Amino acid sequence: MRAFVAMRRFIVQNAGVLMRIANLMGASLKDMGAGLCAITEMQASPETIVGMLK
Repeated sequence: MRAFVAMRRFIVQNAGVLMRIANLMGASLKDMGAGLCAITEMQASPETIVGMLK
């Protein structure tokens, strides 16, 4: 019961911030990770990486 009261209090206190985030992200927060991706060039050779796994 206390957890739900605390959650409700948090949502009420942060409603403005949550609305701004929702407007920036579109559909939902759960899809945020799907749009974020990074590809980096690896400086190590494949053999070095395999050696680190052993």
